[in-house]
Amino acid sequence: MRLYLQNIVDDISFENLPEKWQAFDFARFSKDKTLFDFQKQGLQNALKALWFYFKDKKADKQDLFTHYQANGFTENFDYDLKKREGKKTAKYLLEYDKDYPATDSKIPFAHFINRMSFWMATGSGKTLIIVKLIELLGKLIAKKELPARDILFLAHRDDLLDQFKNHVEEFNSFNFDTKINLKNLRDYESVKRENALPFAKNEITVFYYRSDLISDEHKEKIVNFQNYDNGGRWYILLDEAHKGDKEDSKRQVLYSILSRNGFLFNFSATFTDPRDFAICAFNFNLSRFVEEGYGKHIYVSSAEISAFRGRGPAQSARKATGAFTPAMSRPPRRQSVPGSKATSESAPMGPDGFTFCGTTGRPGRAGNGLCILRPVNYSLRPLRRLRQSHAKRKRLLRRHPPRPCGALPRGSG
Repeated sequence: MRLYLQNIVDDISFENLPEKWQAFDFARFSKDKTLFDFQKQGLQNALKALWFYFKDKKADKQDLFTHYQANGFTENFDYDLKKREGKKTAKYLLEYDKDYPATDSKIPFAHFINRMSFWMATGSGKTLIIVKLIELLGKLIAKKELPARDILFLAHRDDLLDQFKNHVEEFNSFNFDTKINLKNLRDYESVKRENALPFAKNEITVFYYRSDLISDEHKEKIVNFQNYDNGGRWYILLDEAHKGDKEDSKRQVLYSILSRNGFLFNFSATFTDPRDFAICAFNFNLSRFVEEGYGKHIYVSSAEISAFRGRGPAQSARKATGAFTPAMSRPPRRQSVPGSKATSESAPMGPDGFTFCGTTGRPGRAGNGLCILRPVNYSLRPLRRLRQSHAKRKRLLRRHPPRPCGALPRGSG
């Protein structure tokens, strides 16, 4: 599994890009948030890929695909029309024959090459990067360095859309020189009528919608993609917009059609399509996330947990922690924990940002709580063991839900 686009952008020096492509504050997000170095690197990789396609290759898909081949690309990702004969997706692609010309009943992958993916672990700040990338797109369009295209953000769950809206609101509250205006995709026609210049006065109009509600028909909430075709002139940003159901492959084709004369950005922690790996511009997956010391580690504050009363301390610890046993060989740090305000006088922060101890019916009792610390850079464990640890943690927390508390009593941890 090779990440061809990342190899391509790694050969491009960011310092050699034109000044207009460099003059950005990659770190600033809001009053309380600045981007980590790896997040800034993801944004720089995105700009290098965009510059390479739109400026160096003049938005020529075939020229970019030839460059992929020169970098060792040999996979056959062509769209086979015979295998999909009679399906609606093949029918729609044939309707756009100027954009997707077929050769021997196949549409070459070169016609889908105007895209990049970001392979990033859950919790690594994908939404922060998405919002910052929107800012960069808007500014480059305003500078006429990128062709003017409408921007569309798609996610397959309402909570992801809410998270995106909250991040945009936080960004707007601090960045007075640039404001992102969010508009529901269903309001597209009215917004376009009222706002002929979506990138004027340092304002960036961004449409949003549920990715799983983009279809080829119109219902109460489901929208027909053809009503928003816009000549294929979209910059589309997908956040985990793949559900793996029977309609998913169709929707992926629809996203491609909508962005055929623009660009597609795909963010996910769990890609399954080999094409997404080939066009990956930035890899910070779970393995790298942990290697860099950002992973979360779990500790049991005491060997005696009431749920396993009657067993010996060592047996209880092994039963309670499973794959966490290696981590228990290292006691929790008593100084401040990175990423939190926890000290020796307070309980460590939980994975959702609050202090808690999970007990088994006797809150606050010494030696009787599950403490979850913020990221601590301990020795690495194999990826399989890490995944097993996460699964066992979830099972343990389901049996013994954590209860928020201000601080652990002395002697509890």
